[in-house]
Amino acid sequence: MSHQTFQFEQLSEKCLGNQELVQEILVRFQASLSQVVREIEEAVKRNRQAQVKELAHHLKGEAGTMCATEISSLASQVYDAADVPANGQLPQLVSRLSEEASNFHRIVNEYLTVEIH
Repeated sequence: MSHQTFQFEQLSEKCLGNQELVQEILVRFQASLSQVVREIEEAVKRNRQAQVKELAHHLKGEAGTMCATEISSLASQVYDAADVPANGQLPQLVSRLSEEASNFHRIVNEYLTVEIH
């Protein structure tokens, strides 16, 4: 099952087909994702661009490793937008990142429900 939000096949290949490992790292990434997105939202509210960049950079790499391509792309855009907060794109991008994180959670929860049963 392939989706722009998350590339199941690619992650499975990285895990050498070990579905238990895929499930374990998905659960861990979900928890991390929620936390990092909240921290980015808070850093934006407090105008802490350096913190936004640090968190977005971390998320970009982690999401890329997890084959969460859209989240990685949005995190990269958030990182870049933090350099020029005056253009007003940062809040909109963070909102899109939050929406995409919600999509990721929904898709992964559906996947885990099917895989476990």
